Amino acid sequence: MDNIFQLVNLLFEAVVSLLLNAVGNLLFFWPKKYKDISNDVILITGGGKGIGRLVSVEFAKRKPKQIILWGRHGDTLSATAKAIELQGVACDFMVCDVSDRDQVFLKAKEVKRQYGGVDILVNNAGVVCGKSVLECRVDEIKYTVDVNLMSQFWTIKSFLPGMLAKNHGHIVSINSMLGLIGLGGAADYSASKFGALGLFEALRLEIAKESKDGLHLTTIHPYQVNTDLFAGVRTRFASLFPPVNKEYVAWKIVNAVCTNQQFCIIPRYMYFFNLLKCVLPYETLLIMQKFMGLDTAMDGLVRSKPSKSCL
Repeated sequence: MDNIFQLVNLLFEAVVSLLLNAVGNLLFFWPKKYKDISNDVILITGGGKGIGRLVSVEFAKRKPKQIILWGRHGDTLSATAKAIELQGVACDFMVCDVSDRDQVFLKAKEVKRQYGGVDILVNNAGVVCGKSVLECRVDEIKYTVDVNLMSQFWTIKSFLPGMLAKNHGHIVSINSMLGLIGLGGAADYSASKFGALGLFEALRLEIAKESKDGLHLTTIHPYQVNTDLFAGVRTRFASLFPPVNKEYVAWKIVNAVCTNQQFCIIPRYMYFFNLLKCVLPYETLLIMQKFMGLDTAMDGLVRSKPSKSCL
């Protein structure tokens, strides 16, 4: 009898949750309540340029207590820090190669010593090699996985205990549509992003097991953004599905975090393609992907500045 009662209760909670989410998605234009981050310390990896820089500046508009930037280049980090400070927000930066586990742990200790921990952790650092599986060297594959996936393990292991102790915190993964749908010529990148999504789905269950309702997770999946990372990548119908404006993506990321949104695809119409991927047979999906030019899209990738692994 107890099992039947639990099953009925579970079904009721599931239906209520489904209806609330459906209504929320239909009323996406309705103003949402934003949480207060004025006492929060925010750490953003890869914060010196690209999406990381824009997200940092966007967060500064919400007037947090402190923003900390990690990245490999002190000059770009310094420039971003100055842009943030112009908005009246305290900002610090640390040169840290997140592909190096020891560096991450060392800098994390310094952050905890100076600021007592982190309230919002944004795992943004990312690289792409842009070669086929057979063309990618072993060190290139390893570097992509280390930056895009393994670094998130190290930052989470560093800062999650403090969040659990306070029952307060937010961990963000800047993922990609390629963490939901593979792309020819970007197997290393796709694999790392699929892995990051798996990490967050498992972590969500672990946090739920601890009954810590003050902790939140957000995974962001943008379509191609008009930054240097995927410059030159072009699908067959590029005029219908152009790259997304980077400023808009940065705003959506901060908006998702400040409203505790757990899963966000940018732009919204890409939810439809994710649904198709889930329901279509693989044979049909392959035909559609080739028709869209997803098997050759990476052929035009422009590598303006090779990554550390490609030097």
